[in-house]
Amino acid sequence: MALLVLEGVVAPLKGEAALAITARALLVVGDTIVDAGRHERP
Repeated sequence: MALLVLEGVVAPLKGEAALAITARALLVVGDTIVDAGRHERP
């Protein structure tokens, strides 16, 4: 679902702007996955 939203946002853009938005979105997704995998005690 999130990738479809990203595609809709990036589709009208061209070149470096689209690449920058896609890269930033992938970094956020990666950080979210890493954070979800952490099991720290408070």
